[in-house]
Amino acid sequence: MQTAYNGLKEVIKLESYPSVNYDYGRSYSSWQSSYRTQRSAEAAAYAHYILARAGQGDLSKMRYFYDNQGGNMKSAMGYGHIGAALSMMGDKVRSRAAFNDAASALGYSDERDYYQSPLRDTAGLIALAAEVGNNDHEEALIKAFDADLKEPSRLHTQEKVRVVLAIRALMKDADSVHVTGENIALNDKHRGHLYAKGLEAKPVITNTGEESILLTISTTGTPLKAPLPFAQGLEMTKRILTMDGKPVDMSKVARGDQMVVSLEFNSLINRERQIVIADLLPAGVEIETLLRKRDGESYDDDDDYYNDDDEDDDGPYAWLGKISSFDVIEARDDRFVASLKTERRETYRAAYIVRAVTAGDFIVPGASIEDMYRPDAQAVTKAGRMTISVAPKG
Repeated sequence: MQTAYNGLKEVIKLESYPSVNYDYGRSYSSWQSSYRTQRSAEAAAYAHYILARAGQGDLSKMRYFYDNQGGNMKSAMGYGHIGAALSMMGDKVRSRAAFNDAASALGYSDERDYYQSPLRDTAGLIALAAEVGNNDHEEALIKAFDADLKEPSRLHTQEKVRVVLAIRALMKDADSVHVTGENIALNDKHRGHLYAKGLEAKPVITNTGEESILLTISTTGTPLKAPLPFAQGLEMTKRILTMDGKPVDMSKVARGDQMVVSLEFNSLINRERQIVIADLLPAGVEIETLLRKRDGESYDDDDDYYNDDDEDDDGPYAWLGKISSFDVIEARDDRFVASLKTERRETYRAAYIVRAVTAGDFIVPGASIEDMYRPDAQAVTKAGRMTISVAPKG
């Protein structure tokens, strides 16, 4: 932990360009220097906050940072971090000013920053303000939080974490909830569960208290049909091929047959993305081998700096084309999973080999892809069916 704190003490030295291998964002050209200055200042504000929580903050450096570098920030949560840090160190005047700056910055959005969003900033600010007892903007923050909140499936990981912290902060000092239920049984945590039949009784929940409360409705169920294919921000094509590259007749697969699954994908807009792929397996199929870059068509030296003369030969599955390298690639019992950072609109390919192991008639789920930090960008391929027969004897 002390090594980590020492690293943060380097991050706050903005003027000395510390070499701590901190990723402030993308590669910057000269005209983007102001953006790097912004991101560096927001990182420094977070470092000041962590150091203050650990009892290792430096008040004089915090004051200097806020007075001279604070104006470079644009994220509400950045101002919240330095505001909370100043409060912990006893400078209530500057802390209040920083939280005022944070409230003014609500709604800021930076498409270049994967982790930032108006919801993340609002939720983070609620938690930070509650941590140091600043209630100056409580009503405005709750209103913005309610307006920005999205369905759980549309939240990226940073938003999920901050939303949990915000809800915890709001519940900590919340007054007792007074509600009644008609045609629905509520437990001591004011939660009720209904199955489909129960909805026909038209349940009613009434707030009998004086304060406004939030009502959350979650629905779960099993779809009657496979999801329809769609492409929003990303697109992907799934092919199931024989071992020599021909399309598989999905109605005539025999137990023991091997097949190659090829997944090609690309971004529909000119943006770098951190994507994750999940391809669920039919119940009668198991993954046998993951194909790597060396198994496909050879990359030219111009395409891949790290290739040497020994790697110029095509692999055994060159007919697939070039196979991409992934940051994460896994063969699980029920699915194939992969992740990497894409470059602009370039096309990428993942591939793996499966074997039919169980006879029967099975659904072939569509493969899915999504941007990990922009969940609205998703694609799903068409689902199908596969009939696996017992392999003919001898």
